Amino acid sequence: MKNPYFKNEVVKMGVWSLPPGDCETWHGEYTNRYFKQLFGVPKDSMLIYEFSKGFQHAYVTKKYFAQLYWQIDKIRKANRRALEKKLLSFYPLVEAAKKSVAKSPKYPKELSNRELAKEFNGIRNLVHRLSIFDQFAWLGEEYWTPKMENILVNKLGLNKDSEEYNRVLFILTKPEKISTTLLEKKAVTGALIKIKEKRTNLKLSAQKLAKEFGFLPVFCYGDPWLAHHYGEELTQALSKPLKTLREEYKKLKNYTLLRNQELRKIVREYKIEPKDLQIFTDFGLTVDTRNEAEYFVSFAGFYLLPLYKEIARRLYLTTTQVRFLTQKEMLDSLLGKTDPQKILEKRKRFIGWGFSENFSQRIDFTETESEKLFKHIESYVKIGRAHV
Repeated sequence: MKNPYFKNEVVKMGVWSLPPGDCETWHGEYTNRYFKQLFGVPKDSMLIYEFSKGFQHAYVTKKYFAQLYWQIDKIRKANRRALEKKLLSFYPLVEAAKKSVAKSPKYPKELSNRELAKEFNGIRNLVHRLSIFDQFAWLGEEYWTPKMENILVNKLGLNKDSEEYNRVLFILTKPEKISTTLLEKKAVTGALIKIKEKRTNLKLSAQKLAKEFGFLPVFCYGDPWLAHHYGEELTQALSKPLKTLREEYKKLKNYTLLRNQELRKIVREYKIEPKDLQIFTDFGLTVDTRNEAEYFVSFAGFYLLPLYKEIARRLYLTTTQVRFLTQKEMLDSLLGKTDPQKILEKRKRFIGWGFSENFSQRIDFTETESEKLFKHIESYVKIGRAHV
Protein backbone atom coordinates (compact mmCIF):
# COMPACT_ATOMS: atom_id res chain seq x y z
CA MET A 1 0.00 0.00 0.00
CA LYS A 2 1.31 3.44 -0.94
CA ASN A 3 2.56 5.61 1.89
CA PRO A 4 0.46 8.84 1.92
CA TYR A 5 2.69 10.74 4.35
CA PHE A 6 5.23 11.83 1.74
CA LYS A 7 2.60 13.95 -0.06
CA ASN A 8 0.31 14.92 2.85
CA GLU A 9 1.54 17.59 5.21
CA VAL A 10 1.62 16.60 8.88
CA VAL A 11 1.72 18.35 12.24
CA LYS A 12 4.10 17.12 14.92
CA MET A 13 2.20 16.31 18.10
CA GLY A 14 5.12 15.58 20.38
CA VAL A 15 8.15 13.49 21.28
CA TRP A 16 8.20 10.84 24.00
CA SER A 17 10.72 8.37 25.33
CA LEU A 18 8.60 5.27 24.76
CA PRO A 19 9.58 2.07 22.90
CA PRO A 20 7.46 0.89 19.94
CA GLY A 21 5.45 -1.69 21.90
CA ASP A 22 4.40 0.93 24.45
CA CYS A 23 3.41 3.35 21.69
CA GLU A 24 0.73 0.92 20.52
CA THR A 25 -1.13 1.61 23.76
CA TRP A 26 -2.59 4.61 21.92
CA HIS A 27 -1.46 4.34 18.31
CA GLY A 28 -2.40 1.35 16.19
CA GLU A 29 -5.13 -0.45 14.31
CA TYR A 30 -6.96 -1.44 17.51
CA THR A 31 -7.43 2.08 18.87
CA ASN A 32 -8.24 3.26 15.37
CA ARG A 33 -11.10 0.79 15.13
CA TYR A 34 -12.53 1.58 18.58
CA PHE A 35 -12.22 5.32 17.96
CA LYS A 36 -14.31 5.05 14.80
CA GLN A 37 -16.94 2.90 16.53
CA LEU A 38 -17.54 5.54 19.19
CA PHE A 39 -16.88 8.86 17.46
CA GLY A 40 -17.76 8.04 13.86
CA VAL A 41 -14.35 8.72 12.28
CA PRO A 42 -11.12 6.72 12.38
CA LYS A 43 -8.14 8.07 14.30
CA ASP A 44 -5.07 9.27 12.47
CA SER A 45 -1.57 9.10 13.93
CA MET A 46 1.80 8.29 12.44
CA LEU A 47 4.68 7.14 14.64
CA ILE A 48 8.39 6.95 13.98
CA TYR A 49 10.78 5.63 16.61
CA GLU A 50 14.38 6.83 16.41
CA PHE A 51 16.63 4.18 17.95
CA SER A 52 19.78 6.31 18.21
CA LYS A 53 18.07 8.82 20.53
CA GLY A 54 15.38 6.57 22.03
CA PHE A 55 12.50 8.85 21.08
CA GLN A 56 9.06 8.28 19.62
CA HIS A 57 7.94 11.06 17.25
CA ALA A 58 4.18 11.41 16.78
CA TYR A 59 2.55 13.12 13.80
CA VAL A 60 -0.99 13.72 12.55
CA THR A 61 -2.00 14.57 9.00
CA LYS A 62 -2.89 18.26 8.87
CA LYS A 63 -6.17 17.70 7.02
CA TYR A 64 -7.35 15.22 9.67
CA PHE A 65 -8.17 17.93 12.20
CA ALA A 66 -10.82 19.48 9.96
CA GLN A 67 -12.40 16.06 9.52
CA LEU A 68 -12.45 15.40 13.26
CA TYR A 69 -13.81 18.85 14.15
CA TRP A 70 -16.51 18.48 11.51
CA GLN A 71 -17.49 15.15 13.07
CA ILE A 72 -17.66 16.65 16.58
CA ASP A 73 -19.94 19.39 15.22
CA LYS A 74 -22.10 16.74 13.58
CA ILE A 75 -22.46 14.77 16.82
CA ARG A 76 -23.31 17.86 18.84
CA LYS A 77 -25.82 19.24 16.32
CA ALA A 78 -27.71 15.96 16.12
CA ASN A 79 -28.51 16.17 19.82
CA ARG A 80 -27.29 18.69 22.40
CA ARG A 81 -26.24 15.95 24.81
CA ALA A 82 -25.11 13.37 22.26
CA LEU A 83 -21.39 13.88 22.84
CA GLU A 84 -21.89 14.00 26.60
CA LYS A 85 -23.56 10.58 26.47
CA LYS A 86 -20.67 9.15 24.45
CA LEU A 87 -18.15 10.46 26.96
CA LEU A 88 -20.18 9.27 29.94
CA SER A 89 -19.98 5.74 28.55
CA PHE A 90 -16.34 5.76 29.70
CA TYR A 91 -17.14 5.42 33.41
CA PRO A 92 -19.03 2.09 33.43
CA LEU A 93 -16.53 0.76 30.89
CA VAL A 94 -13.51 1.58 33.05
CA GLU A 95 -15.08 0.11 36.18
CA ALA A 96 -15.86 -3.15 34.37
CA ALA A 97 -12.36 -3.15 32.84
CA LYS A 98 -10.70 -2.75 36.24
CA LYS A 99 -12.63 -5.71 37.63
CA SER A 100 -11.64 -7.81 34.64
CA VAL A 101 -7.95 -6.83 34.75
CA ALA A 102 -7.75 -7.46 38.51
CA LYS A 103 -8.55 -11.12 37.84
CA SER A 104 -5.29 -11.57 35.94
CA PRO A 105 -3.35 -14.63 37.22
CA LYS A 106 -0.84 -13.85 39.97
CA TYR A 107 1.45 -16.62 38.81
CA PRO A 108 1.78 -16.45 34.99
CA LYS A 109 4.46 -19.17 35.06
CA GLU A 110 1.62 -21.67 35.36
CA LEU A 111 0.10 -20.57 32.03
CA SER A 112 0.83 -22.16 28.68
CA ASN A 113 2.25 -19.91 25.94
CA ARG A 114 -1.17 -19.70 24.32
CA GLU A 115 -2.85 -18.85 27.64
CA LEU A 116 -0.17 -16.24 28.39
CA ALA A 117 -0.69 -14.64 24.97
CA LYS A 118 -4.46 -14.62 25.49
CA GLU A 119 -4.12 -13.02 28.94
CA PHE A 120 -1.81 -10.28 27.68
CA ASN A 121 -3.96 -9.62 24.62
CA GLY A 122 -7.11 -9.45 26.75
CA ILE A 123 -5.72 -6.75 29.03
CA ARG A 124 -4.21 -4.81 26.15
CA ASN A 125 -7.55 -4.92 24.34
CA LEU A 126 -9.22 -3.20 27.30
CA VAL A 127 -6.44 -0.60 27.31
CA HIS A 128 -7.04 0.07 23.61
CA ARG A 129 -10.78 0.33 24.21
CA LEU A 130 -10.34 3.01 26.86
CA SER A 131 -7.29 4.90 25.59
CA ILE A 132 -9.42 6.32 22.76
CA PHE A 133 -10.88 8.77 25.29
CA ASP A 134 -7.37 10.05 25.91
CA GLN A 135 -6.85 10.30 22.16
CA PHE A 136 -10.13 12.16 21.61
CA ALA A 137 -8.99 14.89 24.00
CA TRP A 138 -5.47 14.90 22.57
CA LEU A 139 -6.60 15.27 18.97
CA GLY A 140 -9.55 17.59 19.60
CA GLU A 141 -7.95 19.85 22.17
CA GLU A 142 -8.14 23.06 20.12
CA TYR A 143 -11.76 22.49 19.10
CA TRP A 144 -13.06 23.75 22.44
CA THR A 145 -10.96 26.82 23.24
CA PRO A 146 -12.50 29.33 20.78
CA LYS A 147 -16.05 28.15 21.52
CA MET A 148 -15.67 28.56 25.28
CA GLU A 149 -13.87 31.87 24.88
CA ASN A 150 -16.67 33.21 22.67
CA ILE A 151 -19.27 32.44 25.33
CA LEU A 152 -17.23 33.77 28.26
CA VAL A 153 -16.25 37.01 26.52
CA ASN A 154 -19.11 37.82 24.15
CA LYS A 155 -22.07 36.39 26.08
CA LEU A 156 -21.01 36.60 29.74
CA GLY A 157 -19.02 39.83 29.30
CA LEU A 158 -15.84 38.58 30.98
CA ASN A 159 -12.38 39.91 30.21
CA LYS A 160 -10.22 37.17 28.73
CA ASP A 161 -7.70 35.71 31.20
CA SER A 162 -8.99 37.86 34.05
CA GLU A 163 -9.32 36.30 37.50
CA GLU A 164 -13.11 36.06 37.11
CA TYR A 165 -12.77 34.59 33.61
CA ASN A 166 -10.55 31.80 34.92
CA ARG A 167 -12.75 31.23 37.99
CA VAL A 168 -15.92 30.84 35.92
CA LEU A 169 -14.16 28.63 33.37
CA PHE A 170 -12.83 26.38 36.14
CA ILE A 171 -16.25 25.94 37.74
CA LEU A 172 -18.06 25.36 34.43
CA THR A 173 -15.61 22.67 33.30
CA LYS A 174 -15.14 20.91 36.63
CA PRO A 175 -16.28 17.27 36.22
CA GLU A 176 -19.10 15.98 38.40
CA LYS A 177 -17.28 12.77 39.28
CA ILE A 178 -14.34 12.98 41.67
CA SER A 179 -11.02 12.19 40.00
CA THR A 180 -8.59 9.41 40.87
CA THR A 181 -6.11 12.07 42.00
CA LEU A 182 -8.59 13.46 44.51
CA LEU A 183 -9.66 9.98 45.59
CA GLU A 184 -6.05 9.27 46.48
CA LYS A 185 -5.81 12.58 48.35
CA LYS A 186 -9.01 11.72 50.21
CA ALA A 187 -7.62 8.29 51.18
CA VAL A 188 -4.34 9.82 52.41
CA THR A 189 -6.21 12.50 54.38
CA GLY A 190 -8.51 9.88 55.89
CA ALA A 191 -5.50 7.78 56.89
CA LEU A 192 -3.88 10.78 58.60
CA ILE A 193 -7.04 11.43 60.61
CA LYS A 194 -7.20 7.81 61.78
CA ILE A 195 -3.51 7.83 62.74
CA LYS A 196 -3.93 11.02 64.76
CA GLU A 197 -7.04 9.59 66.43
CA LYS A 198 -5.04 6.43 67.34
CA ARG A 199 -7.42 4.21 65.31
CA THR A 200 -4.61 2.80 63.20
CA ASN A 201 -0.87 3.19 62.74
CA LEU A 202 1.37 4.57 60.03
CA LYS A 203 2.69 1.21 58.84
CA LEU A 204 -0.74 -0.32 58.24
CA SER A 205 -2.02 2.86 56.60
CA ALA A 206 0.96 2.99 54.22
CA GLN A 207 0.47 -0.66 53.24
CA LYS A 208 -3.24 -0.09 52.57
CA LEU A 209 -2.60 3.00 50.45
CA ALA A 210 0.09 1.23 48.43
CA LYS A 211 -2.28 -1.65 47.75
CA GLU A 212 -5.02 0.70 46.57
CA PHE A 213 -3.04 3.38 44.72
CA GLY A 214 0.42 1.94 44.15
CA PHE A 215 -0.35 1.49 40.44
CA LEU A 216 -0.52 5.24 39.75
CA PRO A 217 3.05 5.82 38.45
CA VAL A 218 3.35 2.57 36.47
CA PHE A 219 2.06 3.90 33.13
CA CYS A 220 3.10 1.43 30.38
CA TYR A 221 5.98 -0.10 32.28
CA GLY A 222 7.28 1.48 35.47
CA ASP A 223 7.77 0.91 39.18
CA PRO A 224 4.68 1.02 41.41
CA TRP A 225 4.63 2.94 44.66
CA LEU A 226 5.34 0.66 47.60
CA ALA A 227 4.42 1.14 51.25
CA HIS A 228 7.56 3.18 52.00
CA HIS A 229 6.40 5.85 49.49
CA TYR A 230 3.19 6.40 51.44
CA GLY A 231 5.05 6.02 54.71
CA GLU A 232 7.16 9.04 53.82
CA GLU A 233 4.14 11.00 52.59
CA LEU A 234 2.17 10.29 55.75
CA THR A 235 5.14 11.15 57.99
CA GLN A 236 5.59 14.53 56.31
CA ALA A 237 1.89 15.37 56.56
CA LEU A 238 1.37 14.35 60.20
CA SER A 239 2.30 17.86 61.30
CA LYS A 240 -1.02 19.15 59.93
CA PRO A 241 -3.57 19.99 62.66
CA LEU A 242 -6.38 17.46 63.02
CA LYS A 243 -8.96 20.21 62.49
CA THR A 244 -7.42 21.12 59.13
CA LEU A 245 -7.37 17.48 58.03
CA ARG A 246 -11.03 17.02 58.94
CA GLU A 247 -12.00 20.12 56.98
CA GLU A 248 -10.05 18.89 53.94
CA TYR A 249 -11.58 15.43 54.18
CA LYS A 250 -15.10 16.83 54.43
CA LYS A 251 -14.62 18.86 51.22
CA LEU A 252 -13.31 15.81 49.39
CA LYS A 253 -16.10 13.61 50.74
CA ASN A 254 -18.69 16.11 49.53
CA TYR A 255 -16.88 16.89 46.27
CA THR A 256 -19.83 16.27 43.92
CA LEU A 257 -22.31 18.12 46.15
CA LEU A 258 -20.04 21.19 46.41
CA ARG A 259 -19.25 21.09 42.70
CA ASN A 260 -22.94 21.05 41.77
CA GLN A 261 -23.70 23.90 44.18
CA GLU A 262 -20.95 26.06 42.63
CA LEU A 263 -22.14 25.24 39.14
CA ARG A 264 -25.77 26.11 39.84
CA LYS A 265 -24.68 29.41 41.40
CA ILE A 266 -22.62 30.41 38.35
CA VAL A 267 -25.37 29.40 35.93
CA ARG A 268 -27.91 31.55 37.83
CA GLU A 269 -25.52 34.48 38.26
CA TYR A 270 -24.64 34.71 34.56
CA LYS A 271 -27.95 33.35 33.22
CA ILE A 272 -26.14 30.73 31.13
CA GLU A 273 -28.32 28.98 28.59
CA PRO A 274 -28.35 25.15 28.45
CA LYS A 275 -26.86 25.04 24.94
CA ASP A 276 -23.94 27.22 26.08
CA LEU A 277 -23.46 25.29 29.30
CA GLN A 278 -23.23 22.09 27.27
CA ILE A 279 -19.97 23.25 25.65
CA PHE A 280 -18.31 23.43 29.07
CA THR A 281 -19.86 20.16 30.20
CA ASP A 282 -18.55 18.37 27.13
CA PHE A 283 -15.10 19.87 27.52
CA GLY A 284 -14.96 18.99 31.21
CA LEU A 285 -15.84 15.38 30.42
CA THR A 286 -13.33 15.32 27.57
CA VAL A 287 -10.53 16.33 29.93
CA ASP A 288 -11.65 14.09 32.79
CA THR A 289 -12.03 10.96 30.67
CA ARG A 290 -8.58 11.66 29.20
CA ASN A 291 -7.03 11.81 32.67
CA GLU A 292 -8.88 8.75 33.90
CA ALA A 293 -7.95 6.82 30.75
CA GLU A 294 -4.30 7.56 31.53
CA TYR A 295 -4.80 6.22 35.04
CA PHE A 296 -6.30 3.06 33.59
CA VAL A 297 -3.18 2.63 31.46
CA SER A 298 -1.24 2.61 34.73
CA PHE A 299 -3.74 0.29 36.41
CA ALA A 300 -3.54 -2.20 33.56
CA GLY A 301 0.22 -1.65 33.34
CA PHE A 302 0.58 -2.83 36.94
CA TYR A 303 -1.04 -6.17 36.03
CA LEU A 304 0.93 -6.43 32.80
CA LEU A 305 4.29 -6.21 34.63
CA PRO A 306 4.45 -9.91 35.62
CA LEU A 307 3.18 -10.92 32.17
CA TYR A 308 5.95 -8.93 30.48
CA LYS A 309 8.53 -10.56 32.73
CA GLU A 310 7.23 -14.05 32.00
CA ILE A 311 7.06 -13.41 28.25
CA ALA A 312 10.63 -12.10 28.33
CA ARG A 313 11.80 -15.19 30.24
CA ARG A 314 10.22 -17.55 27.70
CA LEU A 315 11.58 -15.66 24.70
CA TYR A 316 15.07 -15.35 26.23
CA LEU A 317 14.85 -11.56 26.03
CA THR A 318 14.93 -8.68 28.48
CA THR A 319 11.64 -6.91 29.19
CA THR A 320 13.05 -3.88 27.37
CA GLN A 321 13.69 -5.99 24.27
CA VAL A 322 10.13 -7.35 24.44
CA ARG A 323 8.79 -3.79 24.47
CA PHE A 324 10.74 -3.06 21.29
CA LEU A 325 8.52 -5.58 19.51
CA THR A 326 5.08 -4.59 18.25
CA GLN A 327 2.19 -6.34 19.97
CA LYS A 328 1.67 -8.65 17.01
CA GLU A 329 5.37 -9.52 16.84
CA MET A 330 5.50 -10.28 20.54
CA LEU A 331 2.43 -12.51 20.52
CA ASP A 332 3.53 -14.27 17.32
CA SER A 333 6.90 -14.92 18.94
CA LEU A 334 5.21 -16.38 22.00
CA LEU A 335 3.16 -18.68 19.79
CA GLY A 336 6.22 -19.78 17.82
CA LYS A 337 5.17 -18.07 14.58
CA THR A 338 8.24 -15.85 14.31
CA ASP A 339 11.73 -15.43 15.75
CA PRO A 340 12.01 -12.28 17.93
CA GLN A 341 15.81 -12.36 17.87
CA LYS A 342 15.84 -12.00 14.09
CA ILE A 343 13.33 -9.14 14.23
CA LEU A 344 15.39 -7.24 16.80
CA GLU A 345 18.65 -7.84 14.93
CA LYS A 346 17.22 -6.08 11.88
CA ARG A 347 15.85 -3.19 13.92
CA LYS A 348 18.75 -0.75 14.09
CA ARG A 349 17.78 2.80 13.14
CA PHE A 350 14.04 3.46 12.72
CA ILE A 351 10.65 1.80 12.97
CA GLY A 352 7.44 3.50 11.89
CA TRP A 353 3.80 2.99 11.02
CA GLY A 354 0.77 5.04 10.12
CA PHE A 355 -2.48 4.72 8.19
CA SER A 356 -3.78 4.73 4.66
CA GLU A 357 -5.08 7.84 2.88
CA ASN A 358 -8.55 7.49 4.46
CA PHE A 359 -7.10 6.40 7.84
CA SER A 360 -8.81 3.01 7.60
CA GLN A 361 -5.84 0.63 7.39
CA ARG A 362 -2.51 0.40 9.18
CA ILE A 363 0.69 0.65 7.16
CA ASP A 364 3.96 -0.64 8.62
CA PHE A 365 6.95 1.09 7.06
CA THR A 366 10.26 -0.57 6.28
CA GLU A 367 13.26 0.74 8.18
CA THR A 368 14.56 2.50 5.07
CA GLU A 369 11.14 4.02 4.40
CA SER A 370 10.81 5.12 8.04
CA GLU A 371 14.20 6.85 7.94
CA LYS A 372 13.49 8.56 4.63
CA LEU A 373 10.06 9.70 5.82
CA PHE A 374 11.46 10.96 9.12
CA LYS A 375 14.08 13.10 7.37
CA HIS A 376 11.47 14.42 4.92
CA ILE A 377 9.00 15.41 7.63
CA GLU A 378 11.55 16.90 10.01
CA SER A 379 12.76 19.17 7.20
CA TYR A 380 9.54 21.19 7.38
CA VAL A 381 7.37 20.14 10.31
CA LYS A 382 6.31 22.40 13.16
CA ILE A 383 5.13 21.25 16.57
CA GLY A 384 1.58 21.87 17.76
CA ARG A 385 -1.96 22.37 16.55
CA ALA A 386 -1.37 26.12 16.21
CA HIS A 387 0.09 25.27 12.82
CA VAL A 388 -3.07 23.53 11.58
